[in-house]
Amino acid sequence: MQLSTALDRLKEAFKRAGSQLGGGIIKHGDMPLERLDDGKAASPLMDAFENDAEYLFRFDVPGATEKNAEVHFTEGRTLSVYVKSVADKKDLKATETGFNTDWSRTVRLPDSADTDRATSSVRNGVLTVRVPKAATPAPKRITVKTE
Repeated sequence: MQLSTALDRLKEAFKRAGSQLGGGIIKHGDMPLERLDDGKAASPLMDAFENDAEYLFRFDVPGATEKNAEVHFTEGRTLSVYVKSVADKKDLKATETGFNTDWSRTVRLPDSADTDRATSSVRNGVLTVRVPKAATPAPKRITVKTE
């Protein structure tokens, strides 16, 4: 029952972030590869997983490297991901593959997320963020005494 409660909290967190839940994997849906008309960054596709030990996020961000990707937490447990375009803006091939796009995405995490121990890595255009779960304190029994 405790796992069910944690999963329900995670589902609610992703609903608040504008994501859709399906088949145990949380996906954002189709997003444009080119820069949006208003000049803001596009939102990358995302997969999110949960197990007993951690939350795992994978963001599809073509052109991401350790030099142009930023991962940080704001306001406690809000995960923010930003990848700055590194392509020449006039390169048509880069535009078609998404390398000419800035990417930005935020996700609100449940209370059980231990953001102090989070890690991230990037490989082949996939940015992975792992956020361990905080240890839940064991139930503690307090002896009741007669006064």
